[in-house]
Amino acid sequence: MNPEHELTLDTLHRLSGTAPPFKYANADEAVNGLLDELEQRRSGTWGEPSGDTPEEAPREAEEQEADGEDWKAAAIRVLEALPDGRWLAYKDLGELLGVDPQDIGEFAAKSDGVKNAWRLLRAAGTISPGFRWTGADRGDPMQVLKDEGVKFSPSGQAIPEQRMRPEELRELLD
Repeated sequence: MNPEHELTLDTLHRLSGTAPPFKYANADEAVNGLLDELEQRRSGTWGEPSGDTPEEAPREAEEQEADGEDWKAAAIRVLEALPDGRWLAYKDLGELLGVDPQDIGEFAAKSDGVKNAWRLLRAAGTISPGFRWTGADRGDPMQVLKDEGVKFSPSGQAIPEQRMRPEELRELLD
């Protein structure tokens, strides 16, 4: 599925309220926000802050910590400990760390050199349409994942049996 088609489907889900969390207050805000996101994807600035919306406001310190540790450091620990052939969803890592999945995605997109950050997938096991390598381009991300032992269905979804769930991820932090 091409990125614009996937963005259109994502837009329909968001506008219908079937894709939590719905981050826009009303339809006008949603349309403007989604047009901004499309432009960011096209211009290569996806994930960069675009203004002072409530979603981009700094979070309280206690929300940024997981068990007294900065959530970004905890995310790096989990990703570095991720076994070969396994993947995880932004949603699951966010749930584990008490952070919005979008924040996880933005962090991974800007964190050059974090081992296994490319193994963060959407909950359905698909690679984010906005995915870009940090640092050197390593080629097709699906092929990289396959080379590391992640199996995909014919429709391009990582198989759910290889997904690490929050309870498994907790063990990686212990």
